Amino acid sequence: MADQPTAPTRNIGGGLIAASGTLALIAFVFCGVVFDGWAWAWVFFLVPAAIRAFQHGSRG
Repeated sequence: MADQPTAPTRNIGGGLIAASGTLALIAFVFCGVVFDGWAWAWVFFLVPAAIRAFQHGSRG
């Protein structure tokens, strides 16, 4: 019996890193406009870096 090709695996981590910058921007604007939290909403921009550090640190 011939080897059958396997279905491509989804890289959820890569997709999360790719979307995290855009999601951080959306969260920043949302909190700034809705809650007038421009002074503290910048913290959302630290989240993508934390996700990257967590994923690269957990690899080995």
